[in-house]
Amino acid sequence: MDKYRGRIISIVCFFIAMGIWNYLYYYVNDYPINWTLDITFSVILGLFVWNIAYFYDKSIMLNKRLRVSEENHLQLVESTEAIFNNLNQAVFQTDATYKIIAANPAWEKQTGFPLFSSLHQDIHTFIYDDDVETFLVQVTDQIEHRSSATHLEFRLKKVDDSYRWVECFCKFTYDSNEQLVSMIGSLFDITTRKQFEDSLLIENQKLVMQSDRFAVSAQLAAGIAHEVRNPLTAISGFLQLIRPELVSQKDYLDIIFSEIKRIEFILSELMVLTKPQKPNLEKLDIVKVVDHVLALLETNALLHDVELVKLYSDAPIWVNGDENQLKQVFINLVKNGIEATKLNGEVSVNIKRDKTSVHIQVTDNGIGMDEKTLKEIAHPFFTTKETGTGLGLAVCYAIVESHHGAVRVESTLDEGSTFIVVLPVISDEGSPL
Repeated sequence: MDKYRGRIISIVCFFIAMGIWNYLYYYVNDYPINWTLDITFSVILGLFVWNIAYFYDKSIMLNKRLRVSEENHLQLVESTEAIFNNLNQAVFQTDATYKIIAANPAWEKQTGFPLFSSLHQDIHTFIYDDDVETFLVQVTDQIEHRSSATHLEFRLKKVDDSYRWVECFCKFTYDSNEQLVSMIGSLFDITTRKQFEDSLLIENQKLVMQSDRFAVSAQLAAGIAHEVRNPLTAISGFLQLIRPELVSQKDYLDIIFSEIKRIEFILSELMVLTKPQKPNLEKLDIVKVVDHVLALLETNALLHDVELVKLYSDAPIWVNGDENQLKQVFINLVKNGIEATKLNGEVSVNIKRDKTSVHIQVTDNGIGMDEKTLKEIAHPFFTTKETGTGLGLAVCYAIVESHHGAVRVESTLDEGSTFIVVLPVISDEGSPL
């Protein structure tokens, strides 16, 4: 009814006025009635009043809609400002000359520059000097191609002369002549990501350098092993020939032969490391392999006053592997554990299986290792032993990798270490799981 209120009131008033007029004109003054003139006049006047009332109603409704629209617009502006002011990332707006004309409070938090002093400053004033040219070139290129949006990475200056890496998402606005009107940008701090990328790049470079050094060392070691083995074999042979004639020097000869065997062992490990033999894979019960290793090293453990503890069941767990190579791995790991453990210590061996792999854990309560040592132990020629060659663990890693497995190490200084060998398991029929 509100939309017809003006017309209803006007028509009611019109009829009342016409009634009063007719009463005064025809009844009181007793004028004769001219129906044609009277009806025509009344209709014309009624239509006039109706149209006036119609435009009045329309103006009232338009004013009402305008008020509602203004209220909605005000609410939208307030809501937008609330969002703008409460965003965690800095947002700024520039004019066509890249001068900042608006920014939110997060700008001050992110840069340290007061908001009032940042306004009307060139945006590149807050960009790290080395990145300004790149920023301007990229933005100009996007504007020349009338791009609507782009994203950039640069270093943002802070009030204390430090900087933070940011990713800037920019939105460009153009007028009807395709001329830039403004640029709106939001800044996301990516400093942590950049630091991680830089550290990863450095680590990769180190790995490449280590790989290059290892390749050269491997070639050199292979050459040395080959060149030394031949004269060593000749020396050993001639010593065997003259051994009966030097009975009085038996003790010295035993020492010489012992050291020759040690040299031959080192040469063998060098050859394995530089030219690893392809494993002769066959179906093996890894539990029996570990049992055999523990039996072999039981005497060695007793000599060091160390107890070997078996923490696994005898249930078979099948793997594809080279028995001799895997025994070499576990002998090395258990022997290292024995040598690292103090008197009355303990070296425990546990075997756990999941759906696709078996985990063989060798744990000692010996001296343990610090983080620096943990990073180096798999590298050839690195050793913490006075008489070690630094090849044993490197060979272990190479053998396990050739079996499509992995070696993990957990250690705490002065508390002990755990070496975990992970190998893929197979079914009882010999197929991979």
